[in-house]
Amino acid sequence: RSAANVVDEMEHLGRQGVNICSFQDDSFSANRPLVQSLCKELIARKSTMAWMARVRVDELSYETLSLMKQAGCIMLGIGVESGTQRIFESMKKQQNPKPWLEQCRKVFRWTRELGIGTNAYYVIGNPTETKEEIEQTIKFALELNSDSIQVHYYTPYPGSAAWDKYKDKLEGFDSTKMFHYATPLLLLADVSVDELAKLRSQFYRRYLFRPGFALDHLRKHAR
Repeated sequence: RSAANVVDEMEHLGRQGVNICSFQDDSFSANRPLVQSLCKELIARKSTMAWMARVRVDELSYETLSLMKQAGCIMLGIGVESGTQRIFESMKKQQNPKPWLEQCRKVFRWTRELGIGTNAYYVIGNPTETKEEIEQTIKFALELNSDSIQVHYYTPYPGSAAWDKYKDKLEGFDSTKMFHYATPLLLLADVSVDELAKLRSQFYRRYLFRPGFALDHLRKHAR
C-alpha cells in the first residue's frame, strides 16, 4: 500500500471518531523508506491523528524518530528482550554485530528527548537463563525507564527454530495451551516454574511501584 492510501484510511477513521491508530506490523520500522514517506504524507496533510507502532532499535535513527514524532507518533513498542548480552545473543534476533544493550540505551534516550512514549517488551525464562541474569534484566529495565513494560515467558511456538530445537522435550505438549503470558509448561531456564512466576511478579512490582513513577506517567501521558 502507498503512504497516501494509508493516510486516506487514517483520515477516514478520524471522521468516524477514532482519535488514535495503532500499526500492528511486527516491525513498523523494517521498511525505512515507507516509514519516511508515510510520515511526510501525514505532515503534509497536517494530520492530527495520534498513532503508535512496534519497532526494533537496530532499525531506528534519530532522524527517523524525529520525523515520526512530527507526524503524530506518541508511543512505540520496543522489544528489548533481555538485559544480558549472552541471553540476547542466544535469541539470534540481531543480524549486525553492534552491542544490543548500547543500541537500546541510545534509542530510549532519543525517544525521551523527542517526547515519544515507550512500551518495552522483555522475555524471561530463556534457555539456560539464571536467576542472576533475570535480575540483570530487571535492573536494565529500570535503567531504560520506559513508560510501560510487558514481561513475557520464553515460549517455543510451532514453526519456530526454538520449536524444532526442543521438539524432543516438547513431545506430548499441547501447543494450543502454550502462551507467552501463561505459566510455562516447558521449563528451559535454570530456575523453577514457581520461582520464575515470582520473578515476573517482582519485575512488575519493582518497576511500576517506584516512587513517582505513576505520577510521572500521568504527567506525560494524561491526554
